[in-house]
Amino acid sequence: MTLPVAFLDELRGRLSVSSVVGRRVKLTRAGREFQGLCPFHNEKSPSFTVNDDKGFWHCFGCGSHGDIIGFEMRAGALTFLDAVERLAADAGLEVPKAERADPEADRRAAGLMEALEAAAAFFSAELRGAGGVAGLEYLRGRGLTDDTIDRFRLGWAPAGWDGLKRALMGGRFPESLLLEAGLIRRGERGDSFDMFRGRVVFPIADRRGRVIAFGARALDDTKPKYLNSPDSPVFDKGATLYGLAHAREGAAAEGSALAVEGYMDVISLHQAGLDFAVAPLGTALTERHFDALWRLSPAPVLCLDGDAAGQKAMDRAADRAFPHLTPERTLRFATLPADHDPDSLIRSGGADAIRAVLAEARGIVDVVWDSAARRIAPTSPERLAAFERDVTRKAASIADVWTRRAVLGEFQRRRRMGFAPPNPVTIGRGARLAPSAAAACLETEWKAAVTAAESGPVRGWLEKQGIAWDALAVVCGGIGFARAKVTKGRVERLGDGADGPVSLWEPAADGVGLVILPAWEGRPADGAPLDLIGWDVRADTMHSRTGAAVVLGATAVDEALAFEVDGFGGKVEVASGALNWLRRLCEGENPVLVVDWRRAWDALGGLSGLVADSVELGERLDKHVRPPPLPRPAILLPAGA
Repeated sequence: MTLPVAFLDELRGRLSVSSVVGRRVKLTRAGREFQGLCPFHNEKSPSFTVNDDKGFWHCFGCGSHGDIIGFEMRAGALTFLDAVERLAADAGLEVPKAERADPEADRRAAGLMEALEAAAAFFSAELRGAGGVAGLEYLRGRGLTDDTIDRFRLGWAPAGWDGLKRALMGGRFPESLLLEAGLIRRGERGDSFDMFRGRVVFPIADRRGRVIAFGARALDDTKPKYLNSPDSPVFDKGATLYGLAHAREGAAAEGSALAVEGYMDVISLHQAGLDFAVAPLGTALTERHFDALWRLSPAPVLCLDGDAAGQKAMDRAADRAFPHLTPERTLRFATLPADHDPDSLIRSGGADAIRAVLAEARGIVDVVWDSAARRIAPTSPERLAAFERDVTRKAASIADVWTRRAVLGEFQRRRRMGFAPPNPVTIGRGARLAPSAAAACLETEWKAAVTAAESGPVRGWLEKQGIAWDALAVVCGGIGFARAKVTKGRVERLGDGADGPVSLWEPAADGVGLVILPAWEGRPADGAPLDLIGWDVRADTMHSRTGAAVVLGATAVDEALAFEVDGFGGKVEVASGALNWLRRLCEGENPVLVVDWRRAWDALGGLSGLVADSVELGERLDKHVRPPPLPRPAILLPAGA
């Protein structure tokens, strides 16, 4: 019994070798490869290499070698089918039922590849012959050199009805094989004739450079102007990128890949030295196209026309790629000047003109946000609600949990900055600073607090409580320490202009010691936190530096609200205290910690449910977050609480 070869090829295409091996082996990049210590024998110097372009791993120390399936089998002590099932789950693929081995099908596929290779040689020879003058003049007129024409194996399909058919059937290729390869087609009367006639021919190759199909362009008014081979056992139009084999080395050297619209765009870019360009085959980019692009580069650029059609194509591509973003996979978009495609821009301005366009490429998050703002101008409360629902739904579609939370946090930051004036920020009891000055102040104080915590007793105390210090840097951006004076103050509530009381802290050398917990815009990042929360461990009280943060762990709230938009329950777990919150974060949970109970409704009131880990916490939530006139959220307790 065996699995379909096409499924196994797609599985290998979905997952890079470095992503699979990197779960068990610490890899470091070394040029176009990765290196690490071999997991299959003891060694002190790395002799284990991973090559994503070639799709294999190899150890020069013990000689072990294989692909992602072989690695998973050996590293996990799994059978072939068990390894495939585990990898398929990671890739989001359903494992088909195993089939009996079919040597005949393998021989048939090999025969198709031979016929396609023979056709490529035929078309290439025809281009250089007497009948190919028009095609050769067209290609040279488009600025292609003979070296480029030969490198991409461009050809000419003669205008007759059966030139290719007679050439190949006169050899060892039967008619049925040529029909299956898409080289000939059968007419209404049952006779067969050449698929491509009187056209310039562009061979389409797989990742390894083997010809699997053809595209062809008419030079007159024949319709359609462009014609592709039909899908076959060796060719899937929805998963194939033109120029992929040529772009692999260039993309590795450039550290990027470029997706454009047509064959000539790809060829002109490669001739100009931008040898990392590929193109879909006259279709919109699919998820499988994105998988192929991401194997070339973690951040490929999609280059589109600057007209309305190009804008629509950009929006469609961004929507289709958005659910598949991960920390290692993103997408950027470059817009061409009006009345230009890559080919024409190269001919008018050279490679520098293209590189200037690529330098202005925008991230996919910007494209999705701006697309929603164009479609749903947030000019009223109702339209603002519709806009927020739209972008939140898109963020909720991201499968990777870390990326989803980061994007939700970024969208929340943009909503706050974009639809409300940048009010002065309260620092301590009296100082009100402009946002930029406040950020600089918070960044300086945060760095000093982190340094103080690392050199003081905070680290040792937290580790005695069972909290891994190094994990804190990942899950919450680190921990700080400061001596401070706690005061009562008033802070302007974001968005409504009303003042509210808040417990604040200010640095004071003779003050009480506070453990400093950062509140970020989205995921932890470098730079300035949104707020710095001082935790008085002895009194178990929380004090804010700016009054901005209502809860810590706000991404959990954003995520729950996003799921509610799509009809799923938006329940959030609430920690009973700072120590409990830190422990649960380090254990992989994503609870929130209420910092300012007076404003708890502002942060949590829109949720369908809150989960408290104790009766006491449930009662407090019921009092502060579910006032009698408002039915939401429900307060839930775990079993046994």
